[in-house]
Amino acid sequence: MTSIMNKYATTGYRVAQIRANENITQAEFAKKLGISRPALSAIENGVTKISIPIAYTIEHLFGYDFVWIMTGDGVMKPENVRKLTLKEPSGEELPPIISPWDKELLDACFTLKKIFDDKVHKKAIIENLHAFDLSIDDRKAKEELNKKLQESLQENEGVQNRISNLEKLCADIPDMKNKFESLQSENRALRTENNRLKSTYEAPHGDDGSVTAVTEKKAI
Repeated sequence: MTSIMNKYATTGYRVAQIRANENITQAEFAKKLGISRPALSAIENGVTKISIPIAYTIEHLFGYDFVWIMTGDGVMKPENVRKLTLKEPSGEELPPIISPWDKELLDACFTLKKIFDDKVHKKAIIENLHAFDLSIDDRKAKEELNKKLQESLQENEGVQNRISNLEKLCADIPDMKNKFESLQSENRALRTENNRLKSTYEAPHGDDGSVTAVTEKKAI
């Protein structure tokens, strides 16, 4: 009894047991589940975990309890669960085996699986993802271009400031020239006045500035 319970403790063994109960090969079982035979073999051997959509498909196709498939709890195949197929759905609702919220989540997962398994939808999804990647790349390129533009504007602003300073200096040149000429004129006037004073001082004196003999006699 313990060995049987241990066997049923693995999800892979429960999936293999379901296939054995239905007396079908791995290839046939995998085809019904919409997966490859190696993928089914990996699930049965415990290499990969069974996905929720696949477990939900087993429940719908063969009537095995979803909770039992996933956890081993509950009953393997409740008598009140009708056997359904995806192509021939029953008009009657299944009895509530799981909560409405979980069922809604599983329905969504199952729908997504069907969409991704469809070649047309899969191609469209890949194209949309590619377009999304391109849009991201385009946005990055625009951001990089905008960054370079801002840097260029900042550099240009610095150049404009330097040009403005040079223009101010150029504008001050005439005024500076006038001031320089005015200083030169004042300097010439000072030199002229200095020469005049010097000549006036040297007239009654000798070249060395001493008083002459004639001047001394007159003084006596």
